[in-house]
Amino acid sequence: MTTHRSKDLRIVGFDLGHADTALAVVPDVREDEVIKQELPSAAGRTYVSVTAVAEHPAKGIILGVFAINQEDARLYVAFKDPSFDEEKVARPTRLFVQGVREDLKRVGRLPDDRPTRWVFGTPSGWSPEIRGRYLEVLREAGLADVEVVAESRAALLFARDSGEVRDRPARAKGRLQLTAADTVLVADLGSSTLDITVVTGRRANPVKDAGSALGASLIDIAIMNWFLRESPYRADVERHIEWNDFERKRLQFACRMAKEDFFTKDHPAAQQVVGTYTYEPLGGDENAFYPIRIGRTAMAEVLDTAQPALGGRGWREAFRDDLLLAAAAVKGKPSHVVLTGGASRMTFVLDYAREIFGDRVVMGSEPELAIARGLALAGRISERAKGFRADIADFLREGMVETVVRNHLGSLASRLGDAVATGAFEAHAIPAFRRWKRGEIRTLAEMEAQIAQAVSASLTATDNPRVQAAIVEWQNALHPDLNDLTAPICRRWRIRDEAMELAPVSVRDQTWSPQVGLAVVFADQAAAIAGVVASVVVGVIAAAVFSAMAVGGPIAWVIGFGAVITAGGSAAEKADELVRTANIPVAGREMFREASLRKKAPAKERELAANLAQKLRTDGADAIVAQVAHQLALQLEEQAKEAELLIS
Repeated sequence: MTTHRSKDLRIVGFDLGHADTALAVVPDVREDEVIKQELPSAAGRTYVSVTAVAEHPAKGIILGVFAINQEDARLYVAFKDPSFDEEKVARPTRLFVQGVREDLKRVGRLPDDRPTRWVFGTPSGWSPEIRGRYLEVLREAGLADVEVVAESRAALLFARDSGEVRDRPARAKGRLQLTAADTVLVADLGSSTLDITVVTGRRANPVKDAGSALGASLIDIAIMNWFLRESPYRADVERHIEWNDFERKRLQFACRMAKEDFFTKDHPAAQQVVGTYTYEPLGGDENAFYPIRIGRTAMAEVLDTAQPALGGRGWREAFRDDLLLAAAAVKGKPSHVVLTGGASRMTFVLDYAREIFGDRVVMGSEPELAIARGLALAGRISERAKGFRADIADFLREGMVETVVRNHLGSLASRLGDAVATGAFEAHAIPAFRRWKRGEIRTLAEMEAQIAQAVSASLTATDNPRVQAAIVEWQNALHPDLNDLTAPICRRWRIRDEAMELAPVSVRDQTWSPQVGLAVVFADQAAAIAGVVASVVVGVIAAAVFSAMAVGGPIAWVIGFGAVITAGGSAAEKADELVRTANIPVAGREMFREASLRKKAPAKERELAANLAQKLRTDGADAIVAQVAHQLALQLEEQAKEAELLIS
């Protein structure tokens, strides 16, 4: 089998947010290292850059805080928006992405020693069409190898694989354990939105009517309004921003930095907390600087101020309402609630989440970097998963499943032969014999047809316990051989051997049905097998009739049997046909005893089992192998999709 290895590739997770941008890098997709990327435009914040880009007539493209503090430039901020068909969104997106890439190359943090794949995040609620347009804009920015991933998936991967997020306190010794069956609520709190998503396995469903308008930038605006209302420098500040949108954006940024400073210091044990930052308008004199100081009382006022965008609710109230909506959207309690986004650092965010969801709430030490690191992980997993899928496809294409099935075919034939033959006389022959004796069946040929129809129906019925048990036992006997073949693939991609194990099959809980059901095995063979059973059963009765008629007597001559016998030679075949098609008077049928039929049943059923097993090994072999192997291949493909979730 061909072995597929991940190629020499760098992955960059690019979390382009409404207010902030962070990057994380997998230097080599074949290795496990994920590093947070320093950004030249981050200035003192190191790893997190303000999502801002300015076009300067002389200096060109300027990013981050440098763009905000650049005079005589066209400034773009807060431009992450699904309206990519509008140039006011597409243009700054292209400029910012190009600028970040060129900055990294300029300082030697993106060497040309290997190709780079860029992975960007999108809110879960963005449609495939919007994501497609986003991809187009990113390619227009010069990124040839780029993909987009739901930020909820990135958050989940970060929580699972980073090692930073620990399990609930009761099991805090180990890293967070997530399985494909777990339901996880992901709350990504950003500047423009609260993106709440319910994730189960591969399925991610945004929580409708929750969080869409609830971004942390609303708090920045509320602080700015509070500052303009309460500051002793109100008149001077308003003079700078009244006709200058550039300066208004800079003031909002200053208010945001004061907010971040406040929540960095906010701790239950702190007696006094004051968030500070200084707004300095560009072009002002040396005395034009205006300190912003916000304490606990003022912050509580800001957070509880009614906002039109939130339906007249305060920010904290709206946030709590959205968490309650999310809790109601999850059927049962989520196994974990993962908080990401820099705004998750606000103290009350974690408090409210734990009030509603208890100790299921987890958050990394650097929530502002969680999505970037999760995106880098998603890119690495995607590349590794391609190799895993290719190995599984080769395994299925090279006929190994068919070989396993064929090797076990003799066992299936024997099991099915016994299952079909055992009790065949009691289930089919005796009832039909009684109906024939009562005259309800005219001829033995009609009896054979009725028995064949009944046997065929029982073979393909889902409630045939003997056949079910035979197939279930046989299928479970296949699993170890299949597991031995798939285990090396699992090890190659560093997932546990049992990830590709097919679930045990049982009749009791009917788990056999969606796997390899009776209809699959007998699709082409049921009628032929039923014919064999009916022929053998009726043959026993016909033999008794033949013997009785051969000695002569009134009934024999009535049906013309004697004339055929006296003809001798090849007329024996005609005699058999005559016996099977003769409508013997009901009175004449009384001479045939049920006890005699029962006496012959055990030996005939053993003979029948052997005949059926041989027929399945020969006439039905290729069809059964093809059908069963196809069903098992489909099941292994589905199992592989679940196994991919374990790749890291």
